[in-house]
Amino acid sequence: MRRNQLLSPFLSTFLTSGILFSQSVVAEVWVDEDGHQIAVIDESSVSIYDSTGYFYFDEMFRTAVARRPLRFCFGYASGKGISSDCLEGLSYRLGTSDKGRIRGLSIDLRRYPFTVGSINRALESGRYIKLSIDDYALYTAVTLHKSYRLKEALYE
Repeated sequence: MRRNQLLSPFLSTFLTSGILFSQSVVAEVWVDEDGHQIAVIDESSVSIYDSTGYFYFDEMFRTAVARRPLRFCFGYASGKGISSDCLEGLSYRLGTSDKGRIRGLSIDLRRYPFTVGSINRALESGRYIKLSIDDYALYTAVTLHKSYRLKEALYE
């Protein structure tokens, strides 16, 4: 899914509400394998959005609201668990839209520009990539691939 030609009402909500954290003009939008979460990747951050009330995403969101530390991990999608490479001590931002129905968690990666570039290059070349956020006890993850699309039921 390149520069997401799909402009669903779900994605439109982010664009019109200002929930997208990116200050950048160029951002890649990738859909999770289940079709209910998206990741927006720009040159300085990775943002994950959920509108389903997914338990583990909600737990990471609560951890972020409490300003407790989170870890961001990334790598090729293989098996269960968190991804292979992790970064700690990162800043993050939160956002909500649609009366709290859509929640976003953005990880600041300005100190790691090559990480963002390598994630995008891997996705563009057709690799399956897993991004995860954890609080050292629980985690939430998205598995991304350029063939994944948002589910119709998401924006009905």
